[in-house]
Formats: sequence, C-alpha cells, structure tokens
Amino acid sequence: MNRTTRRIAAAFACAAVSTFAGTLAHAQSTAEANVAASASTGSGSSSGGGFGQFMDDYVWGRNVMAVGWFYIRPMDSATPLTTTTSALGLGTYQSPGTDVKVSNANTLSVTFTHFFNDNIAGTFVGGVPPKFNLYGSGNVIAPVPVIGPLTLINLGLPQNNPVATVREWSPTIVAQYYFGTKESKFRPFIGGGVSYNFFTNLRLNSNFVNAMQNLGQVLQLGMGQVPTGPAKVSAETSSSWTPVASVGVSYEFAKNWSAIGTVSYLPLKTTSTITIRSQEGQVLATNKTDIKVDPVVFGLAIGYKF
Repeated sequence: MNRTTRRIAAAFACAAVSTFAGTLAHAQSTAEANVAASASTGSGSSSGGGFGQFMDDYVWGRNVMAVGWFYIRPMDSATPLTTTTSALGLGTYQSPGTDVKVSNANTLSVTFTHFFNDNIAGTFVGGVPPKFNLYGSGNVIAPVPVIGPLTLINLGLPQNNPVATVREWSPTIVAQYYFGTKESKFRPFIGGGVSYNFFTNLRLNSNFVNAMQNLGQVLQLGMGQVPTGPAKVSAETSSSWTPVASVGVSYEFAKNWSAIGTVSYLPLKTTSTITIRSQEGQVLATNKTDIKVDPVVFGLAIGYKF
C-alpha cells in the first residue's frame, strides 16, 4: 500500500470514529452527524433505533385512557317459560303469556385505546359490572290431565318482582377506524369487535323462591314421593361470546384531553334456568326461558392521551 492510499484510509477511519463518538455524546447537530456519516459510509443516512426509539415510535403518545359512564338500554324480549318435569306425566310444556323484562342500568366505564397508526386503533372496554332487575309477568301453569291447566305461580304479582337481580360482566375488545388525522380535534369513528358476557350475583326474589319451594313439594307428591322438607331452588344464566358494533366521536378540548361519546349495540342472548330439587337432590323440575337482552349502550367519557 503506497503513502497516498494509507493517508486516504486514515482519513476515512478518523471520520468514522468521530461520527460514532459524536452520536453517543449528542454533541454534534443532526446536520454534522449526517455529514460525518456520509464521509464514512458514502451515504447521507444514518441508522438509529433501540428500545427507546421503538417506544417513541409505537407506544408513547398513542394511548388514550378514559373514564366515564354507560347507560344501558335493553331492547329485550323472552320466550315463554318452558317447564320439564316427570311429575303427573307432564313432561315438557310451556306456560303461554309468561315473559321476562330486563331493567335499564347505569355503570362506571373504563376504556383503554391504543392507536396503531393515525387512523386504526384497538380499544379494551371494561368497568363496573352493571346490576339488572328482571321482572316477570304471566302465570306458570301445569296442564294436569283431566283437571286441565292449573295455575301454579303468578309471576306478575308485586311481591314476586323483581323476580331476580343479576350483574353482567362484558369485557370487550373493539377495532376502530378514526376519520381525519391525528391533528384533528374532532374525530368521528366506527368500530366492531367481540364481547364475552357472563353473569354473577344472581339472586331470586324470596317470595318467588317460597312459591317455587311449595311447587316442588306438590311435584314430589305427584311423583308418588313424600317430601322430607321444602324443595331447593337454584338459578343460573348462560354465558356467551357476542359481536359488538359501535360508532362514536372524540373531541380534543385541551392538549392531551378529549371528550368521547359512543353508541354501541350487542345482540346479546342468554338462557335462564331455574331448577327445583328435593331435599335429597332429585331434580323435580327445570324451568327455562331464552332472554334476548340486545342492549344499546350509550357512553360518555373523558380521555387522557399519553
């Protein structure tokens, strides 16, 4: 290698070392770093990154945590109560005219939204599970042979209502598309997702339970058995996955703060089952009704971007 070649190589090596040291110390301006990088690599671009760069590019400034209120308005309907029992050879039959209505509810909402880019986001929806009252109407009957339809329980009596209370859990994940740009203060959006719905704290009206216990003893006698005590009554509701559709709008009223309004719909259906058992645990009767809750959920929240 001649003297001229060695001088050129040394010059390039010095330029590379200067560029690397300047980047670590942040002592040079971006323009100076680009000039140095060009001298060492023959290009006008430099590589950066790392965990901090990833967080800056894809995490920080893309999240919105919101707290607010949900008003839940069920568009409900229910099938007539269907009873299955082996007493008196009744088998399975319906009680025409029986119905169940679900009350409105209010609850605290908590949502977390992450923007994958300027327009596409994903939102997790949670909050305090709302409490619903279930109101019954119509008569539970038994089509007794020879005698004819025999009224057993009047679900519509004031002392029997609400027939039950229950809390609904519906954690939800929604994919959303926001119109406009990230600089827009007013941003409408649409969304679709899925919700898992289940119920807890199901409690039956005490007067209704007493009526069902008395009915259980009658059914046991109809099976040719002597009751050894009041019947046992239990209730449960089925869980399900449900699609969710929503529309909404976000308005940024201050830096990083926004007001968010949403309207969502869930085609939610559940099956409620009330089982009557003898003291020994024998199933005397099961009573089922399919309830289409189909709630429309109105939401209003305040969100903070971080």
